[in-house]
Amino acid sequence: MSKNPNKIIILGLGNPDKQYQNNRHNVGHLFLNWLQKEKNFPPFKENKKVQAVITTFSYQDQIIILAKSLNFMNESYKTFSALKKYFQAEEKDFIVVHDDTDLLIGQYKIQFSRGAAGHRGVLSIINHFGKNFYRIRIGVRPKQESRRRKADELVLKNFTKEEKEELNSIFPKIAEQLNASKLIEN
Repeated sequence: MSKNPNKIIILGLGNPDKQYQNNRHNVGHLFLNWLQKEKNFPPFKENKKVQAVITTFSYQDQIIILAKSLNFMNESYKTFSALKKYFQAEEKDFIVVHDDTDLLIGQYKIQFSRGAAGHRGVLSIINHFGKNFYRIRIGVRPKQESRRRKADELVLKNFTKEEKEELNSIFPKIAEQLNASKLIEN
């Protein structure tokens, strides 16, 4: 991604139904909700063409699109594809935000062109488009977990109040790192 890209699409993965809103699998949506409020983006609006709720913001010569997928996790590629076509974007214009059960709550990683590491939503995108995109992996594994549960047992559990507070404390660090790396400028 160049230093002053024309557009950046930050795609938050998650499940669309209200019952999943506070699930660990929906940390991508939670991050975008925080970013939208923190950076004063306009309100999210549903866009059926891109199979997401989106908001856009222009800053200097850069257009930043926040998109929360309306497809279930295993079909994340559908939203990726629709956004790519609608905004005439390339894979490298995307930053995909998702949960990671290998990382503890409070941890995150920003990476480019990596494998799915078992994440089915990311795998669906890689299987259709390759891995030439950025990812923000946000940890969702509880720190006090005595026995390591399988991802399937963990991702549909809700965050506790304390865990959500910890997430809200790392979201500014993620945004700061995105700014510092010139992935987004704001």
